[in-house]
Amino acid sequence: MLIGLFILAFIIETAVFGWKAAGVEEPPVAALSLNFSGSGSTNPAAGTHILEKGKLVIVEAVPGEGWVFSHWVGPVSEEKGSRTTVVLDEDVAIRAVFIEEDGEAGLYEKYSGYW
Repeated sequence: MLIGLFILAFIIETAVFGWKAAGVEEPPVAALSLNFSGSGSTNPAAGTHILEKGKLVIVEAVPGEGWVFSHWVGPVSEEKGSRTTVVLDEDVAIRAVFIEEDGEAGLYEKYSGYW
């Protein structure tokens, strides 16, 4: 019975005060901020995600109707691949760039780094 009370107290203390109260260190975390320009979406969804630091994350760009994926902006492994990876060694911000299928819209953004 005494052991049962100890376990119950441990569970309550951990629930109230978190893992640090139990002497367990939480893993370090980093922020993955995803965004896009043009029409489309990302997987994981656009926004900021707090994940375990050092984690390899697969990201995917999905174009909207009438749009195509152009490239990623940020530290991804394959800038031109719609599905690529990023390592969360620190906080990371990446953006998927979509252009209209006719190729006219979005050209300024695609090539602005070269002008």
